[in-house]
Amino acid sequence: MKRTVISLAALLAAYAIPVFAQTPDNETLLLHRLAAIGGGTAAVYVGTLPADMPKVPLPSATIVGSVHQSLESPVTVDTYNLYYNAGAGTLKAYGAALIAAGWKEQPFPTNAGGFVSSTGPQTAIYCKANAPLITAQTGAADPQDLRVSISEQGTTGDLICGRNPLMALVSSALRSPLPKLQAPVGVRMSVSQIGFPSGQSAAYIHNGSSAGALLDGFANQMTAAGWQAGTKSSGTSLASQTFQKVDAKNTPWRCVISVVAIDGKPGEFVAFISTADVKALSKGESALFQQ
Repeated sequence: MKRTVISLAALLAAYAIPVFAQTPDNETLLLHRLAAIGGGTAAVYVGTLPADMPKVPLPSATIVGSVHQSLESPVTVDTYNLYYNAGAGTLKAYGAALIAAGWKEQPFPTNAGGFVSSTGPQTAIYCKANAPLITAQTGAADPQDLRVSISEQGTTGDLICGRNPLMALVSSALRSPLPKLQAPVGVRMSVSQIGFPSGQSAAYIHNGSSAGALLDGFANQMTAAGWQAGTKSSGTSLASQTFQKVDAKNTPWRCVISVVAIDGKPGEFVAFISTADVKALSKGESALFQQ
C-alpha cells in the first residue's frame, strides 16, 4: 500500500498562506481571531514574512512567524508583528542597523528614567521621518524571543514619534529628569514606576549585599549622568543620598535615593527615588505640564 509523506517544509509552506485565504479549521480560525486585535483582519504566517510588508531593516535572526494586522479606524492602519529566535546581542545589533539607516531611538515617556526592571522585557522604540515606527523587544524569561513590530503612519507612532501635537503635552506631563538606573551586577530588580509627578521611581531588589553597596551602584550611575552627589547616609540596612542637577532648560532638580532592607528577608531591599523641580516648588507651582 502506497503511503503519502508530507514534509515539514510543505507544511510550513501551507501555513504561510494568509489565514483569511484558507478554508479555516478551528485551529486556523483561532489563530486568525487572536491575531485580529481590535476587530480588524489579520493574516498569520508560519516560518516566513508577509510579502507586502514595508521595506525596512530586519534583524539577523531566525524567523518563527509573523502577523499582518489591518484595522480601519477610520482609515486603514497596518501593523506587522514579526517573531524571531535570536542570539545574544541581536537586539543591540538590530538597533545599530536601524540607526545607521536613519532611525533614531525614541524613549517612551512613561519609561524615560528611574529604576529599570531586570525581570521584564527589554524594549527599544525607533522613529524616522516619513517612515514606520519600529519597536523591538526581547523577553527576560527567554532572551531568544525577539519580537519586532512595524507600524505604518497613522498609528500611535504619530504620537510616540512626535508627529502628533498631543506629544508635547504627553512628554511634558511624563518627562523624567532621571537617567535609567540599571540593577547592579548579580542583583535582580523589579520596578514600579510612576509618571506623576516627574521623576518618581521605586524598585524591589533581590540578592543585594547591603543597602550601602546598592546605593553606591546607583550613585555611580547618577554622577555619570551629570548629577552632583550630596549628603549621604550609608549602612547595611538603610542608606540614602541627595543629588542635584540643572538641566538643559535651566531647571534645577533635586532628588533623594533611599534603600531600605526588608526585615526578616536577607538580601531583599526596597529602593525609592523622589525628585522635585526646585524652581517650581519655591513658587508654589506644579511642574507637571512645565515645558
